Amino acid sequence: MSMHALGPSFSQTENTMAKIVTVYLVVNEDNEAHITDGLNEALRQITHPMGSGCSDNSFIIDYSLAGQIQPIAPWIEESINNGTYKESSAQPQTAFYAVVIEQDVSAFTLGPFSTAEERDEAAKSHRAEFGTDDGIHTLDVHPDGTVDVGDYSGSDLEDTDPLLESLHAAFHMGETPISRLAGDKHFTIDKQVNEVRLTFEKLCRLEAHLGEPLLVLTDEPFQLLVPVSSMRARIETSAWKEDVAQGLTEDSFHQWRESALMKLPLARDLYSKDPALTSEEQRADGAEAKAESSQANGDGGEQELVESELVMSLRETFLNGDFPICQFPGSQYFTYQFAGDEIVVGVENIAEWEEAFGERFVLMVDKTYMPSLVPESVARANVPRDLYDEAVQNGYKGEFEAWRENRVLSMQGAADAISNAMKG
Repeated sequence: MSMHALGPSFSQTENTMAKIVTVYLVVNEDNEAHITDGLNEALRQITHPMGSGCSDNSFIIDYSLAGQIQPIAPWIEESINNGTYKESSAQPQTAFYAVVIEQDVSAFTLGPFSTAEERDEAAKSHRAEFGTDDGIHTLDVHPDGTVDVGDYSGSDLEDTDPLLESLHAAFHMGETPISRLAGDKHFTIDKQVNEVRLTFEKLCRLEAHLGEPLLVLTDEPFQLLVPVSSMRARIETSAWKEDVAQGLTEDSFHQWRESALMKLPLARDLYSKDPALTSEEQRADGAEAKAESSQANGDGGEQELVESELVMSLRETFLNGDFPICQFPGSQYFTYQFAGDEIVVGVENIAEWEEAFGERFVLMVDKTYMPSLVPESVARANVPRDLYDEAVQNGYKGEFEAWRENRVLSMQGAADAISNAMKG
């Protein structure tokens, strides 16, 4: 059977821009010598004589069997044998790997995986088992030989909570899914079919997931909890123009808006000041945590007493204006002196203390340039005013409170600071 080249004919009198094209062929043959001979015989019939072919008008100038002959998946071979093969099902696909840098020293790969989702699940499993000491990166190897290397962000490898994801999406759509009626004790999350109470623990996790605090917005007869970014988008220029017209402000709209945001109460502050929001759940959470810890330690609750005393000691120290969790020069660890012992602070300690204090712990560098781990409220109270004055001299036009809040929000989390310090 004769074979004719498809595509435009070739003329030596025309100016052409030649290209090299990679072609994948699936052949129903197992013997490699037969494969090579068969392809040479078939391709010469559709190749120009300049490439040792016999088709004078072919636009295929030359060819080379340069690639390796590779086996195909058993299910592809079975589909060929039974006549159910579908076009392109055997063509090479992108291979997805996770590259693990163990202790940031030696590297190995997880994979290959057929989808990015499968690779990401493997990376999450590794992170859950081995913690944050190993760096993990993405590696995509494409059929044409090109390679893409990427990074995971801090939240990419965390197990996602469907509730937090749905709230994130709702806020992004401009909705207000968290509210309470005037006179109600608790804020609830609108889940259409039923309502879920927003406990303090859920509030902390939600703010960590969003990467920003929630504000309290009164919209009679409701109180709403809204992220700062969502609230910022809600504030329109009309109210600012009215204040300008009445001579109440000379600020730009952006400065005026940031000032308005700073006047709204934080959801965490509302929870901490309202016993109706915290008393029942804190007792329940505390009892559950003690039961779990007691069962794990098998010590009848003695360990919980020590941890409670440690938390109380930290509270008292912070109230006295001291920064007790420090990283001394030359050390890879943050430590804390308690009951005559030096405690090396780990990520698990930070998680416990953040829950106990009801706020994030951050890395703060004090006036002596000593790195310390402190609650956000302590960091906020110790932001130097002279740094704000310097920022104003450099062109910053906002108020101190807005500038300070942005500075605190940008501080590195304590858990990340510990992990980075231990990596040296």
